[in-house]
Formats: sequence, structure tokens, C-alpha cells
Amino acid sequence: MNVKIVSYKSVEYYQALALRDLVLRAPLGLIFSTQDLQSEEECIHFVVELDDVIIATAQMVDLANSSFKMRQVAVHPNFQGLGYGNEMVAFIENWAASNAVERIILHARETACDFYLRRDYSILREKFIEVGIPHYFMEKRISS
Repeated sequence: MNVKIVSYKSVEYYQALALRDLVLRAPLGLIFSTQDLQSEEECIHFVVELDDVIIATAQMVDLANSSFKMRQVAVHPNFQGLGYGNEMVAFIENWAASNAVERIILHARETACDFYLRRDYSILREKFIEVGIPHYFMEKRISS
């Protein structure tokens, strides 16, 4: 297993995009728009690679003021519950600490909320609906 940062429009980026479509978009009947994909040039793209296959991915978006938003977190269904998502988020948090990020925020799907609570994220607001499903606004303070 290898957790790493990949470049926008790299081979690994497109593999991660296909994974995000499989896990996050297609089940909701959503597709990526050209505008969605163009905005990803500004993101930092993280992946978990196992035997040359991308099995997990996430993005970080700089919000300024030492805050980043984690988004588009996805683990391939065959690898969910095996610790790969946890390894990836730990890698991201270590990257954040090394880069003077003070806070990570995210919109967690209700089904993923317990995962983030176990990693010491806090719920900041009541449940809300995004892309037709329940989410929670969460954050974690990062110390360097």
C-alpha cells in the first residue's frame, strides 16, 4: 500500500476520478461537469495505491486562513472497512500538520460520520441535505 499525492490530470488522477464516480456520483445519478473537473486543478489530490490500482482517494482545497476542506473522499467498495480510508486520512492529517494547516473541515455523509468522529472530528452544525442525502459539517483542529 502506498499513500501519496498525485498531480491533476495524471494517470492516477483519472483513476481516482473513476473511483469517485463509482462510489460517490453514480449511486446518486450524478455526473461530473466540465466546471467540476476544471475547479479540481486547485485541489491537492491524495490516493491510496495497492498493486498499482487506486483503491481510495480524497482531495484537499485551500480555504485560506490555514484551513483546508477535505472533499470527495472515496474508498473502493471491495476495500471499505479494511483500514485504507483511515490510513489515507491519517496521511492527510500528517500532511496538514507539516504544512501549517490549523483546521480541516468537511461535509461528511451521514453514513461516514462515525468514521470521522473516531478520528476526533467534531460536528459543528445540525444535519443538512447536500446532493440529496444527509451530511454533517465537521472539523478537526490540527496541531503541528
